[in-house]
Amino acid sequence: MIWKFYKLTILIILFGIADPAWGQHSSGSTLADSRAKSLTSQDIQQTDTFKPSDYIEVPVASEKTMRYYETGNVWWLVNMILGVLIPGLILFSGFSAKLRNGAQKLGRKWIFIIFFYYALYASVVFAIYLPINYFQGFLRAQAYGLSNQSLLEWFVFNMRSLFISMIRGGFILCGLYLILRLSPRRWWIYAGVAAIPLYFFLNLVHPIWVAPQFNTFTPLENKALEGAILTLAQEAGIEDAQVLQVDKSRQTTTINAYVIGMFNTKQIVLWDTAINNLNEEELKFVMAHEIGHYVENHRLSKTLLSALLIMLTLFFIHHVSHHLIDRFKHRFRFNDLSDVASYPLIVVLFTLASLVTGPINNSYSRYSERQADTFAIDLTGLNHAAATAFVKIQHKNLSNPNPGWMYTIWRETHPPLGERINFFNTYRTEK
Repeated sequence: MIWKFYKLTILIILFGIADPAWGQHSSGSTLADSRAKSLTSQDIQQTDTFKPSDYIEVPVASEKTMRYYETGNVWWLVNMILGVLIPGLILFSGFSAKLRNGAQKLGRKWIFIIFFYYALYASVVFAIYLPINYFQGFLRAQAYGLSNQSLLEWFVFNMRSLFISMIRGGFILCGLYLILRLSPRRWWIYAGVAAIPLYFFLNLVHPIWVAPQFNTFTPLENKALEGAILTLAQEAGIEDAQVLQVDKSRQTTTINAYVIGMFNTKQIVLWDTAINNLNEEELKFVMAHEIGHYVENHRLSKTLLSALLIMLTLFFIHHVSHHLIDRFKHRFRFNDLSDVASYPLIVVLFTLASLVTGPINNSYSRYSERQADTFAIDLTGLNHAAATAFVKIQHKNLSNPNPGWMYTIWRETHPPLGERINFFNTYRTEK
């Protein structure tokens, strides 16, 4: 059966090789010249005398950026189809029931059956996706100059992700199927509510147990910058935060920063790629933006929204799954949703529901990002630095500054970069 999946993935990869970037030199590209006076990343790095009143044009996306954007949309569609097709085939072929039977032989107690089932399922899906992930996550990223990983490093990274997924997914499935067994009619309500403390727990332990498995986190080497960031955090009411840098350049050339953790695990993290490509004022704005998410309580509001959407999705699964099980139980080889062999059915229905819930989540995420941008400008007054930072981010991350509306609705968790740069050009702080 796995061989059938591999024949399908080979066809998909052959389709993907049509990507024009395949076989090209993967060195970094420069932004396309604008007919207006657009600024390239190199222009910004070489100029030291910009005035805050200078207007930053939205950069014109290079041919390479547009190629990455367009082929990325195709791959997103392929991944959505595979997200339904692969678990669907595992389900309708009865293979999920075989995995359950194998798990029952490995672990007699119910909780061990769940863990062994998920480990087997995750391993099978990992094997099926491996050639696709190799093309998308390694070859494609190398071709576009976005990856610094060797093949061995990429593989080890993915194996660690698989192992962590097995542990985390095993615990989540134990909780889900326990709720299903205890309350077959209202399980979707209890599971949705349980998602709230689960999210906070995962956020609490991620900086301690998960992130260090992939990268090294160290105190910020630039102590002057560290002091400036801590001052911003204190002005915003955040005390006792750690400012760390992480060696993401081991894996990628892209730029990012984030605030993560809770209570005594709270961390303000800068990728070393950001430190190497942005100047101090730009970094201060970026970190003020991340601090804004904390101050505006976006983590709590996103968690509550996600829990509500998960509850509605589980309600949809609850009603639709019974009809599907009644009709196809001879093919599924289980009679009830509380059977762990039903997991691929949950995955299929969850993926389909995400076509509706995803845009809702994305819409709120873009709203919260706009709030964080406004907060950062109000806190720092660095409009010009904010605009130039996003010009550099657009260049390094191969971001299309003006994507289409379909991309924005279904894929964009942040406002388009062109929209953000224009906002920084026109917004004036009240400070």
